[in-house]
Amino acid sequence: MIHCTPRISPPSPRLSIKPVIVLLMTFSFTLLLNWLPEVSSAFSPSGGLISSVSDADPVQSQDPSITEASGRAQGISMPRTTGGTIFPQVAQSKAPQPSKESEEDVRKKAEEARRSRDTFLRQERVLIRRGEFQLEFSTFYSMDTRDQLIPISGGDSLLVKSKNRVVATSLLGRYALVNNLELVLAIPFFVYREQINEFQVRGVEETLDVTGVGNISGRLRYQVWRETASTPDVILELSSESPTSEDLRFAGDEQLLGTGEWDVGGGITWVKTLDPVVFFGRVGYTHRFGDLGDVVSASLGMGFSLNDRVSYSMLVGGAFVDRPDVDETTSANNSTLELVSLQLAVTVLVSGRLFVEPVVNFGLSDDAVDVVVGVNIPFQF
Repeated sequence: MIHCTPRISPPSPRLSIKPVIVLLMTFSFTLLLNWLPEVSSAFSPSGGLISSVSDADPVQSQDPSITEASGRAQGISMPRTTGGTIFPQVAQSKAPQPSKESEEDVRKKAEEARRSRDTFLRQERVLIRRGEFQLEFSTFYSMDTRDQLIPISGGDSLLVKSKNRVVATSLLGRYALVNNLELVLAIPFFVYREQINEFQVRGVEETLDVTGVGNISGRLRYQVWRETASTPDVILELSSESPTSEDLRFAGDEQLLGTGEWDVGGGITWVKTLDPVVFFGRVGYTHRFGDLGDVVSASLGMGFSLNDRVSYSMLVGGAFVDRPDVDETTSANNSTLELVSLQLAVTVLVSGRLFVEPVVNFGLSDDAVDVVVGVNIPFQF
């Protein structure tokens, strides 16, 4: 009897899935490492490049020239180091550095800004420097009324009501001979004055008017002392006026266009800053060659800058005029005139070196002019 044993084929070997998963993860991680820097560079706000190489593990370049050229092509600065070790660095664009101004230029600009801001003090301080020139155009209108007693023969007096209107347009130039010393020349090239006299006898009225050039005047001003923490500016002044105007009198009143006499005078001005306010004062004396009498004057004012373009100032001025009686036709009731007035002004920087300064002046005494309004327009060359 023969026994047959069934033939069984050997089992086929099974492929394990774990090595496959390990290989796939390794391949994916490698791709991720290569892909991550590109994604980071594309979405980075600064466009920076994330380097997978740390400073602790420098890359040894076999060909430094090739590596450096490749780095430049990618916007990476590749500086050489000792031993051929190259560290990738992000290329940084350097912003242009502003040119540094010298200390002297900064000081000059600050000085010009200060003088521009202090233009409202040009009649008190010496603001311009050697060789500089300033031209000022001015036009003013004034109105004044008063009653006068005119002595007549027989010991009687005649009451006259007078009204004066004056329009004056002038040019004023300032030139600095040296630092702290300036020459000022004022030319009233157009003056119109109208005087209306009403006699209290039968209502008689008479009108006089004249047009011409006013008295040309000049001043020499020297700033002998600059302000310190405890002392003020000190400015000395010499002045003179010529009789260029027409000599026209009525009933003993003064000339319509000017004094008609030569005069010389002088004064001293003080200026002190108590930030943000500037205070100034002046006293002066003028001798007039003729019968008009000498003048003693004094003023006190203050001003301040509202900002870099606008300044405000106010001034109270007084003058005492000695008018001696010359003959019987002199209209003066007493030998002294008291002229007290209040002046308000606003100085505005329009553009560059051009300023506009509206001015109004009110008489505070009977002898002073009732009201004066006008404008000054200085220009700094």
